[in-house]
Amino acid sequence: MAQIAEAAGLSRPSVSYILNESAAAKSLRPETVARVRLLAQQMGYSPNDAARTIKTGKSRTIAFITPPLRWDSNFGIVYAAAVEAFNMGYQIRYLPLSPNDNAIKDCIRICRDFFIPAAVCLNLPKKQLQALSKEAEENQIYLAQVGDCFPDITPLSVVADHVTGCEEVVSYLYELGHRNIAFMLNSKAYSSSTVRFEAFERKMTELGIPPAEGMVREGQFTPSRITQETLALIRRKPRPTAIICDTDPSAITVLTTLQRHGIRVPEEISVTGFVDLPVGEFSNPRLTSVRLPTEQLGRHVVRQLVYWSENDKLPLPIAPFPVSLVVRDSTGPANAAE
Repeated sequence: MAQIAEAAGLSRPSVSYILNESAAAKSLRPETVARVRLLAQQMGYSPNDAARTIKTGKSRTIAFITPPLRWDSNFGIVYAAAVEAFNMGYQIRYLPLSPNDNAIKDCIRICRDFFIPAAVCLNLPKKQLQALSKEAEENQIYLAQVGDCFPDITPLSVVADHVTGCEEVVSYLYELGHRNIAFMLNSKAYSSSTVRFEAFERKMTELGIPPAEGMVREGQFTPSRITQETLALIRRKPRPTAIICDTDPSAITVLTTLQRHGIRVPEEISVTGFVDLPVGEFSNPRLTSVRLPTEQLGRHVVRQLVYWSENDKLPLPIAPFPVSLVVRDSTGPANAAE
């Protein structure tokens, strides 16, 4: 940096601001910034991350804290985040949240010991997120959520538009003549499940067909529990003509359970999912689902978190990312079922 500063006729701090892309560089003229970057390239400058970490107390690393990753969409988020981090001169360190009592403290300890300034939470239930947020705040670690949004716990979240997605599913089924529609959610401990359920309930009420008692079931991410709740739905009189599921794995379990009990999909009961995993293309029938923009979520949570960490200032919030309804073969007119 000293050599570049001498060649550019600038102070060493000014060069440091530019090459470290700090907020102070914004006060410099654009042509000065361009000249320093060109000189750095010509002179073969390469930042010493170890030295920078010692000086600043922050590594260029972002932690990704998750329980066991269940679905392709989660892998897609982490992959997109890793690519974006790499492009920004950062790296991702994956920290699996194990079920033991010290797991949260262990994750924060690793962040502290390796000078990791910021972490992303993916697929954490509310209680775990609250405990993690408390530990992170005590250790001055920036914490963001991706996929879920509990604004009372962390101020930075990047999410998809679950509300519009669920409303589109309800409207689509309504147009097909369905009035007796059930909802299979995973768990209200997750904001995405809660937001989807509330959007379902609101839209059903708006259409004048509020869900009857017992038409909303909670599967807890467990195939056996989802199967049990599906059987409870088909024993109802009248039974639902459509079941909206909180996720694709739930929808596949519901679909399989219906078929094992001699119920044709979609002729007797239509089934929809949420997320649009690749497996939906290979189910029989192929699954109607809501597609989430997983790569956008991964990229933008890194951008937002890096900005917050480097500037100690929250970025402007971004709107939930658009989703799209993908219609396949697992849905059909209600009159065929009736």
